[in-house]
Amino acid sequence: YHSWWRVIAHFLLWSALVALLTAAFQFYELHKVWTPALRNVEAAFPGGIVFSPGKILPAAFPADARQVVLPGYGVLAYHPGLQADFREPVPGTERYRVDWCADGLTFQLLPEQRVELKLKKLDDQRTELVMTEYFRSEPREILPDVALEWPMEKVSWTPLFWHALAQAATALWLGHWLMSIFLTLLYPTVFVGISRLTGARQLRSIGLAEYWKIGIYAAFPALLIASAFTALRLPWLSFETVYIIGTLIYWMYVTARLERESESDGAGEK
Repeated sequence: YHSWWRVIAHFLLWSALVALLTAAFQFYELHKVWTPALRNVEAAFPGGIVFSPGKILPAAFPADARQVVLPGYGVLAYHPGLQADFREPVPGTERYRVDWCADGLTFQLLPEQRVELKLKKLDDQRTELVMTEYFRSEPREILPDVALEWPMEKVSWTPLFWHALAQAATALWLGHWLMSIFLTLLYPTVFVGISRLTGARQLRSIGLAEYWKIGIYAAFPALLIASAFTALRLPWLSFETVYIIGTLIYWMYVTARLERESESDGAGEK
């Protein structure tokens, strides 16, 4: 019988906390996997990198081509000069590639999809950043042209590494949180609507609004269990499957229990 504002506030707070716990587990896994890769990158590109207007270069030996193996069967390949000799990942040995040349990076993620991050010099202090996605050779700009104040600056790999991990952790947290909100908006609403239209769930002592709120609160333990599947990388069942099954089972159980108790109280009063 809480107000809708209180129900929504409870769910937003709970889903945010669960998403934070899930992201913390995944951050730990990312850190464990990518820390050895950081040492490999530091060995191949000692001294970090140098940003200058329109260019991004290794601090040491910028004229020497080299490459580093990355986690998950990936490769970081550096090409001297302004243009990279772009090629797709080698089937069976590479799942993704990052080609690095003086004026930007190319990320090859899927056989038919790649993302190019290009730097264009505007003047001695400013650089224009352009990000373009190519899907089946069709370009699509995914980031508006951004002018950056970018003087000559040397940056070591460690702060870049931690910045990237922090960005990844934030993206994981927001992704899990938004997914939880989306699923809770979608499935309880659909289930309530179908039950109302078809009469599949005849409510005897609980109103429709209360029935809907029960469904939202029933999602609390289901959300925790589904997030554990994601955080611990358990096999067979996805986050969505565990969330939906757990919510529906607990929802039906709680509704039946409350209706029985309400009927018992009514019979006792008579």
